[in-house]
Amino acid sequence: MKRVITKTQLVIIGGGCAGLSLGSKLARSPKAPSTVIIEPRTEYVEDRTWCFWDNQESQHNHLPLKSWNQVNLSTIEDEITVDLKQRRYQMLRSADFYQDKLSIIASSSAVSLQTGTQVNSVTKSPDGRWITETTLGTFISDYVIDTRPSGASVENPPHLWQTFLGFEIECDQPIFEDNIATLMAFEEVVNQDIPFVYMLPVNKNQALIELTIISPTKLAPKDLSDHLLSAISKRIGSASYRIVRKEFGAIPMGLNETPKEQDSTYVRVGVTHGSARPSSGYAFCRIQQWADACCNSLINGQPPIEALQDTQLVKFMDKVFLKVLKNHPQLAPELFIRMFEQVPTARLLRFLGDKPTIADALWMVASLPKLVFLKECFNVSTQAHGSANEVICSP
Repeated sequence: MKRVITKTQLVIIGGGCAGLSLGSKLARSPKAPSTVIIEPRTEYVEDRTWCFWDNQESQHNHLPLKSWNQVNLSTIEDEITVDLKQRRYQMLRSADFYQDKLSIIASSSAVSLQTGTQVNSVTKSPDGRWITETTLGTFISDYVIDTRPSGASVENPPHLWQTFLGFEIECDQPIFEDNIATLMAFEEVVNQDIPFVYMLPVNKNQALIELTIISPTKLAPKDLSDHLLSAISKRIGSASYRIVRKEFGAIPMGLNETPKEQDSTYVRVGVTHGSARPSSGYAFCRIQQWADACCNSLINGQPPIEALQDTQLVKFMDKVFLKVLKNHPQLAPELFIRMFEQVPTARLLRFLGDKPTIADALWMVASLPKLVFLKECFNVSTQAHGSANEVICSP
């Protein structure tokens, strides 16, 4: 059988959050380059949720969003409820996101989605174009955006991993307080593992309950399953329930800087390439900001761009914070409680939302244990100074 060869301007490898976000933005532009999104899954199912602080991502306000204007944090000894005032914590279901993006792409003549397709290899031809070999055929393009996870997490491990397993459950009776989201209910820190429960009540009978563990190693679902079931029982008592769906993920926190791709016509994005905030794991809004900037570059005849980079201030703050979590895990519950309790809400949410000012950063520092943070600030600064004579490549 003759192999099908398709010529296009852009190939996007992966039709997940990043691939569909960029693809749908291009699909809405009359100047979009011809684009093919290659995705191995054969169908889209509700497999995750994305959460963010409102006003950061107004582009999705037309989709069904569950939101809360109060959030709760607790440790074994303490508990606080924070009124977000004019802000809200919002949850977007993947089913609604997928349906929205897929319908936009389906109506486009410039952007197409090929599901059930595996990528076998990507090579560069002598004439400078990219040859993407797939199970569907060969795609020849000027640009490639690769959203697949890389081996960087093995070759260049992150400072920490944030692994989560969540069950969305439906109870036979109304037991959830659906106007408050539980961001972090910390449990006992064991060795270097920092466990907490994350609970988002959809209504009084239904909630997404997740167990998250911040750890030096990447965990598997089986490592969290029994612990999660115990956490659910603790919260609903003897009430009967059914599991509506499950979700699992592992997010690297603080990848070490790696050399930048030398060829601007091939870029990598995704959580292993800077699409998640190192200190929190939040990725959705960062991906939307990247998709906007990348779309603008492409429709103006420029190459695609990599994941957007943090300011030097944010990078330094995140490195110090992750060093504290890794070297002093027993302090984690107190650190997060202090941040939400002592930092003004507007400043805290700006910091969590990737757009902090110097004053915001100083407020964050002031709320945290001084000696520990000064020590880790010194360590991070010393490491940076020690490599000052080396050639440093930005990620």
